[in-house]
Amino acid sequence: MLRVRGVLAAETWLVILEADAGEGTGWVSLAAPLSETEALAVLAPQTVTSTVIEWDGWRPRAFRCRRIGTLQLEKTGLNVADASGQVREALADRLNSLDPDTLPWTPASRQLVNRLALLQHTGPGDWSWLLDHADLSGGPVFTEARLRHALENSLPWALKARLEGEVPETLVVPSGSRRKLDYSEGGVVLEVRIQEIFGLAESPRIAGRPVILHLLSPAQRPLQVTTDLASFWKNTYPEVRKEMRGRYPRHYWPENPLEAEPTARAKPKGT
Repeated sequence: MLRVRGVLAAETWLVILEADAGEGTGWVSLAAPLSETEALAVLAPQTVTSTVIEWDGWRPRAFRCRRIGTLQLEKTGLNVADASGQVREALADRLNSLDPDTLPWTPASRQLVNRLALLQHTGPGDWSWLLDHADLSGGPVFTEARLRHALENSLPWALKARLEGEVPETLVVPSGSRRKLDYSEGGVVLEVRIQEIFGLAESPRIAGRPVILHLLSPAQRPLQVTTDLASFWKNTYPEVRKEMRGRYPRHYWPENPLEAEPTARAKPKGT
């Protein structure tokens, strides 16, 4: 940093001939004022004009910038669609050092990653392939839906088949209803009303692991969490039945749930 004494301190541009650098801050001892026109003419060979891409989340913003070293002379906004080449280059650089947590994840796309993990598929280590799935028309290059679409379309056919066959998004329960599975880092969770799984002797398994059953009351409130359905029927259900018959008398609470007809209704038809 240089300090200027006297009237020259008010000038925007100076040509400095002599200065004492000092220790961090020095003083100008000989200088003369310069007009902006003169200064820019002298520095013209060092002036660089470029397109600069900045990011607002995953939305690119394009600017035409004119600089002399670190001195910015101009910054004018541009139409992103007109700078798609520069946006693509900037996105490629960003993807090369990507922190995956910054992507626009949704519960659905997180579920997909967790399902892949159950197949011992760790997911991509290099995210540069996402470049081919980006939208460079002016909005966010990645939205939640676009990321999910990219993740699904990047899977090999054989892996897609395993995904649907071994770790499906939904499970058909004994009542005939199709219920959504929740894949979390702690395991696979299925929320289901007790009446819908009558007759099911053991907990279903996904990728070799027992499903964590959240057994619900008719009011969809949790009654029990278990991975051992056989033990629940034998040891816990009699107490649950005793309490629930008084609270929900219009619903089906058979004495032997393993021989009872499962139902998504209050009671099976004809009961």
